[in-house]
Amino acid sequence: MQVDISSFTRIFTEYNLRFVRFACSYVKDNSVAEDLVMDSAMTFWKKKESLFEDTNIPAYILSVLKNKCIDHLRHISVMNSVSEQYSSTQLWELDTRIMALESFDPNEVFKEEIITIVNKTLESFPKNTRDIFVKNRFDNLSYKEIASMYGISVKGVEYHISKVLDALRSHLVDYLTISVIMFFLQ
Repeated sequence: MQVDISSFTRIFTEYNLRFVRFACSYVKDNSVAEDLVMDSAMTFWKKKESLFEDTNIPAYILSVLKNKCIDHLRHISVMNSVSEQYSSTQLWELDTRIMALESFDPNEVFKEEIITIVNKTLESFPKNTRDIFVKNRFDNLSYKEIASMYGISVKGVEYHISKVLDALRSHLVDYLTISVIMFFLQ
């Protein structure tokens, strides 16, 4: 994956505070959270050449951060178990945070943003174009059925749908891998 330092800096600056809040919600220590975020970003930077071109950088860093948080919490858990400093209630709470992190899916974080982008993109088109796209993609009507409904040619339907697909591909390029885009936008 080819990422230059300015692109990486822009992405890191945009997501840094969210990443720190995410980590801090589990590790409960802001300075540790900041260190884990920095370590996660450095891990991405070191491995960027071996990643696929369509890798979602924020989701990748968040996945690394998730694992670093889990490792940190497990380390604390082991230390506390050995030294018996925590009561059983505190150990239960720590185990709950570990289980919550293990079940966390970084891609779900971006789902809401993707839905918003799709809706805004659709809203930017004229009503007929939007309706034609919705009838095809969400109501599963064929191009021929839509053409007869609107009194236009099949080529006209293709034109409207391709306009929306082009816009969606352009707006969603940072959020979805190529395979997911192709599945959704075919």
